Amino acid sequence: GIGKNAPFAVTPLRTVFYASRFENKDGESEYLTMGKTVLTSFKDSNSSFKDSEGFWGNDGKPICEMSNLPKWLHKEDNGLKVIIPGFEIDDPTEWIWSFTLILIINFFTAIIDKRISFNLNQKQIKINAETIKTLFYKEELKNASINLNYKTELKQAQKFFEVLTSPDKHSSIVNINNFGKFKIEILLSDDGLKKVLFTRNGICIANSLAHHKLKHFQETSGFYAIVRPEQPYGEASKNLRELETPQHLSLIH
Repeated sequence: GIGKNAPFAVTPLRTVFYASRFENKDGESEYLTMGKTVLTSFKDSNSSFKDSEGFWGNDGKPICEMSNLPKWLHKEDNGLKVIIPGFEIDDPTEWIWSFTLILIINFFTAIIDKRISFNLNQKQIKINAETIKTLFYKEELKNASINLNYKTELKQAQKFFEVLTSPDKHSSIVNINNFGKFKIEILLSDDGLKKVLFTRNGICIANSLAHHKLKHFQETSGFYAIVRPEQPYGEASKNLRELETPQHLSLIH
């Protein structure tokens, strides 16, 4: 998707390194690392056209052994490590909360379900199922939302977070013919708003359709509802993916 190019936009070096450790199909721990540079295409002295992308690795393939690599490329525990050299920031004291804000409001369902977690700046901030509730209401996160003009997005994410964590929520499974099964979780709200959020595989996708607003519920109390495929990689998830815009921000039909 479009998001995969985002790290290159925050460094003038236009270079990003990735280090990953995972358990392979044989149950063994495996390590891979590779770097990528995205510049502009050009012609060399022989007028031969050169591609805009360059890769650091082992003849175009990932490096599998980290013993001879610098420590900043090491990865001891499972997961993906993203290293951005030359990272440009306006305020070195605020960037980490801006990142925390964006990660939380977009992936809070996956974080709650323990499907993903994040460590920022050498684990200065840990975002996981145990810490997310505290982080959601941190003053630093609120300030970041104001600075990034994400105040409304944060408030809505907090409301949807309550849907997933409240003992008062109502849940049901709905089977849509030829489309798949969806889990709907809903929590009544006293703010009078009626909001529906679609998520897929832990990613917050949309609370609106691209050209048609979601149905207005004229004679109901205020509520917040989350709609997501019952199975992460089932029929419903596949069909919902086909309705998403490339930016994963809305649904079209």
